[in-house]
Amino acid sequence: VLNQNLNKVGGGSKLKGVTTVTGSALGRYGHHVQSAYDRQWTQPASISSGNLTVKIKVVVAEDGSIQSAKISQISGVSAMDKSIERAIRMVNRISQAPPEGASLSNRTFILNFNLKS
Repeated sequence: VLNQNLNKVGGGSKLKGVTTVTGSALGRYGHHVQSAYDRQWTQPASISSGNLTVKIKVVVAEDGSIQSAKISQISGVSAMDKSIERAIRMVNRISQAPPEGASLSNRTFILNFNLKS
Protein backbone atom coordinates (compact mmCIF):
# COMPACT_ATOMS: atom_id res chain seq x y z
CA VAL A 1 0.00 0.00 0.00
CA LEU A 2 1.47 3.35 -0.97
CA ASN A 3 0.81 5.67 1.93
CA GLN A 4 -0.28 9.16 0.92
CA ASN A 5 2.17 10.79 3.32
CA LEU A 6 5.05 8.36 3.70
CA ASN A 7 6.66 5.77 1.50
CA LYS A 8 7.75 2.75 3.50
CA VAL A 9 10.81 1.24 1.93
CA GLY A 10 12.70 -1.97 2.41
CA GLY A 11 13.54 -5.27 0.87
CA GLY A 12 17.34 -5.15 1.04
CA SER A 13 19.37 -7.40 3.26
CA LYS A 14 18.83 -5.25 6.33
CA LEU A 15 15.70 -3.30 5.49
CA LYS A 16 12.32 -4.95 5.27
CA GLY A 17 8.80 -4.04 4.29
CA VAL A 18 8.54 -2.66 0.76
CA THR A 19 5.26 -0.86 0.29
CA THR A 20 6.13 1.23 -2.73
CA VAL A 21 4.66 0.41 -6.12
CA THR A 22 6.95 -2.13 -7.75
CA GLY A 23 8.35 -0.97 -11.04
CA SER A 24 7.26 2.63 -10.64
CA ALA A 25 9.80 5.45 -10.78
CA LEU A 26 8.99 6.26 -7.17
CA GLY A 27 9.38 2.62 -6.12
CA ARG A 28 12.75 2.36 -7.83
CA TYR A 29 13.83 5.61 -6.21
CA GLY A 30 12.75 4.35 -2.78
CA HIS A 31 15.04 1.36 -3.21
CA HIS A 32 17.84 3.73 -4.21
CA VAL A 33 17.33 5.69 -0.96
CA GLN A 34 17.25 2.43 1.00
CA SER A 35 20.51 1.29 -0.59
CA ALA A 36 22.29 4.52 0.31
CA TYR A 37 21.57 3.96 4.01
CA ASP A 38 22.02 0.19 3.80
CA ARG A 39 25.59 0.69 2.51
CA GLN A 40 26.43 2.93 5.47
CA TRP A 41 24.94 0.77 8.22
CA THR A 42 27.19 -1.60 10.10
CA GLN A 43 25.24 -3.99 12.27
CA PRO A 44 26.55 -3.92 15.82
CA ALA A 45 28.53 -7.07 16.64
CA SER A 46 27.90 -6.58 20.36
CA ILE A 47 24.25 -7.58 20.07
CA SER A 48 23.86 -11.34 20.26
CA SER A 49 20.14 -11.91 20.62
CA GLY A 50 16.73 -10.43 19.99
CA ASN A 51 14.74 -9.06 17.11
CA LEU A 52 15.36 -5.32 16.97
CA THR A 53 13.91 -2.69 14.67
CA VAL A 54 14.76 0.97 14.26
CA LYS A 55 12.74 3.20 11.94
CA ILE A 56 14.07 6.38 10.40
CA LYS A 57 12.20 9.09 8.52
CA VAL A 58 14.10 10.52 5.57
CA VAL A 59 13.05 13.51 3.49
CA VAL A 60 14.93 13.92 0.22
CA ALA A 61 15.12 17.39 -1.36
CA GLU A 62 14.36 17.87 -5.04
CA ASP A 63 18.10 17.89 -5.85
CA GLY A 64 18.75 14.57 -4.06
CA SER A 65 20.28 16.07 -0.93
CA ILE A 66 18.97 14.86 2.42
CA GLN A 67 16.61 17.50 3.75
CA SER A 68 16.16 15.65 7.05
CA ALA A 69 16.81 12.22 8.49
CA LYS A 70 16.00 11.18 12.01
CA ILE A 71 15.08 8.16 14.05
CA SER A 72 11.33 7.91 14.41
CA GLN A 73 11.31 4.67 16.44
CA ILE A 74 14.20 3.45 18.57
CA SER A 75 14.94 -0.17 19.36
CA GLY A 76 15.70 0.57 23.00
CA VAL A 77 19.14 -1.03 22.68
CA SER A 78 21.83 1.63 22.73
CA ALA A 79 24.29 -0.16 20.40
CA MET A 80 21.60 -0.69 17.76
CA ASP A 81 20.26 2.86 17.98
CA LYS A 82 23.76 4.37 17.82
CA SER A 83 24.64 2.26 14.77
CA ILE A 84 21.65 3.78 12.96
CA GLU A 85 22.60 7.29 14.09
CA ARG A 86 26.05 6.76 12.53
CA ALA A 87 24.48 5.63 9.24
CA ILE A 88 22.21 8.70 9.24
CA ARG A 89 25.23 11.02 9.66
CA MET A 90 27.05 9.32 6.76
CA VAL A 91 24.37 9.93 4.11
CA ASN A 92 24.14 13.56 2.96
CA ARG A 93 22.90 13.05 -0.57
CA ILE A 94 21.32 10.39 -2.75
CA SER A 95 23.34 9.99 -5.94
CA GLN A 96 20.34 10.80 -8.10
CA ALA A 97 17.49 13.24 -7.65
CA PRO A 98 13.95 12.00 -7.02
CA PRO A 99 11.64 11.56 -10.02
CA GLU A 100 10.76 14.90 -11.58
CA GLY A 101 7.68 16.45 -10.05
CA ALA A 102 7.73 14.26 -6.91
CA SER A 103 5.82 16.02 -4.14
CA LEU A 104 7.16 16.35 -0.60
CA SER A 105 5.06 13.38 0.51
CA ASN A 106 6.56 11.33 -2.32
CA ARG A 107 10.06 12.33 -1.19
CA THR A 108 9.48 11.20 2.41
CA PHE A 109 10.53 7.65 3.25
CA ILE A 110 10.36 5.45 6.33
CA LEU A 111 13.27 3.00 6.41
CA ASN A 112 13.13 -0.03 8.68
CA PHE A 113 16.42 -1.41 9.97
CA ASN A 114 15.87 -4.92 11.31
CA LEU A 115 18.47 -6.84 13.26
CA LYS A 116 17.56 -10.48 13.78
CA SER A 117 19.85 -12.91 15.48
